[in-house]
Amino acid sequence: MRILLLGLSLATLSAAAGGTASGKLTIQGKTFELKHVYAMEAADPFDKSQNVVQVLVTSDPVPEDARGDSSLMMDLYSAGKFHGVRCEYKPDGSGVSIGVLSNAYDGSISVSRSGDPYKPKVLTPKRIEGGLTMEESTLGPWTYSFDFTFAADIAPRVIEPEPTPADTAAAQQAAPTKAFLALMAAIHKGDKAAILAAAPPDQREMFDGPDFAKMLEMAQAMTPKNIKVLKVTEQGAKATLIVTATEDGETLRGKAFLEKDASGAWRLVRQSWGS
Repeated sequence: MRILLLGLSLATLSAAAGGTASGKLTIQGKTFELKHVYAMEAADPFDKSQNVVQVLVTSDPVPEDARGDSSLMMDLYSAGKFHGVRCEYKPDGSGVSIGVLSNAYDGSISVSRSGDPYKPKVLTPKRIEGGLTMEESTLGPWTYSFDFTFAADIAPRVIEPEPTPADTAAAQQAAPTKAFLALMAAIHKGDKAAILAAAPPDQREMFDGPDFAKMLEMAQAMTPKNIKVLKVTEQGAKATLIVTATEDGETLRGKAFLEKDASGAWRLVRQSWGS
């Protein structure tokens, strides 16, 4: 199955507190000081009923809403807002999956390690302390290394309640729903005028040019079909939609984030989909 935008966690993760970190990440000879840490429970990617302990060690602060949303997180580090290492520990600390988060290289750097050298020094339901060292390694054309220590309280995983039939009924009448579905329909129809009318300014610039056909083909490939909005939560000029769709016969689930502009129109900021 083709996943469109990976990594959405539908659990809301509360903020980590009581954290310290120190170390360095080096990519292609460029070194980033690691000074921030966030630890939280997250759904095991292979078994959503189980948890892993996710630790982010970063050069710069990571907004709370990005720590549990890898799509937003990718947007931020791809824009150079931070560089760092994400570690996902098994609940007993016996193994860890490690990913390097940075725009200093193209592609993906991820490794898995197990055994005593990689276990946290402290791992309780509420606290994790440890460190990781990776001597200079090569993956394709990229060289990287890191060496850091961390200590942090673990923020618990908070599962959002499932949308109710009443939530879904109310969502169909909500202005953010209508704006979102109108843009999705315009993309699938290839209606340039409707896309330009509904799209946010940054996306409008991409579509309103000589490469419209190419951009449309890309957008259509990344936009699932049969989208249904299950719930809308509005907070001032921001709205979060819980959505489902089908892709290649599989059911996808995701979120769409919209903001109201100065004219009062709802504009899509980003969307994220997963299985």
